[in-house]
Amino acid sequence: MTAAHEFGHALGLQDLYNDYNQGQIMCGNGRRTATKPSAKDIKGAKYATR
Repeated sequence: MTAAHEFGHALGLQDLYNDYNQGQIMCGNGRRTATKPSAKDIKGAKYATR
């Protein structure tokens, strides 16, 4: 998932640091629990690439 996280940065997405973002690929506090893109991850990627 680290590669997906870094790809998000390439798309212009920023790290998310709030505890309620732990399930998101762009969670940047080292406690990332995502195993696949969430609906919020997909929405952010679509927004960043429009």
